[in-house]
Amino acid sequence: MDYNNHNTTLRTNKHLNFEKRFYLEKRIVLGDSITAISRALGRSRTTIYTELKRGTVI
Repeated sequence: MDYNNHNTTLRTNKHLNFEKRFYLEKRIVLGDSITAISRALGRSRTTIYTELKRGTVI
């Protein structure tokens, strides 16, 4: 029996690196929207919200 729908591959890019966190912090201080920041970084809005909730960005 073969399983075609397996999800055992490793997830990469789960969080932002230091440079992107710094960029995110600067844009938040300037008052930019989460949507605009996520488009600029090429990440989903959920990732940005998660980083803010984690407290890695002030």
